[in-house]
Amino acid sequence: TTITVTIVAPPIVDAGPDVGICLSAAAVDLSPQSSPSGGTWTGSGIIGSTFDPSITGVGTFELVYSVGSDNCQVWDTLLVNVYALPVVDVSGNTPDACVAQDSVILTASPIGGIWSSSNGGQVVGNTFYPSLSGIGIYTLTYTYTDGNGCSNSDQFDLEIYDLPSIIVSDETYCNQG
Repeated sequence: TTITVTIVAPPIVDAGPDVGICLSAAAVDLSPQSSPSGGTWTGSGIIGSTFDPSITGVGTFELVYSVGSDNCQVWDTLLVNVYALPVVDVSGNTPDACVAQDSVILTASPIGGIWSSSNGGQVVGNTFYPSLSGIGIYTLTYTYTDGNGCSNSDQFDLEIYDLPSIIVSDETYCNQG
């Protein structure tokens, strides 16, 4: 009786480079970065070959990409860092101003973000210009991006009021003191 034994070299498996993504990122298809194709992904946040950070939340997660089966199964791991979004706050701003006011200084934390305005409101840096913007309600949005490339924003409404009307009649008053 003759037994033929075939030794098959396992494929070289590459799950791809470790990645960092923001919690708000869309699900990421991992199949384009892994080789050979046709393997199986396992780990937290995996649905098929897609990693979804909204499932895992913030943290570091080890994902495994495996190819083959039984004694011929080989695998590689991939670390995914899911970063928290920066906390952005604009609560210290005044909600109203007069159209005659030249400027309103806007405050937000953390510093280093960008202000924008709806409805044509005039913002330069951290300054809103009521006299250039006109009366109305403007939604002011502050967007901040941290060192990981994660962005978050906060906003508030700023109402710009018209000048008050003053009616004066031609009356004469005498001091009869």
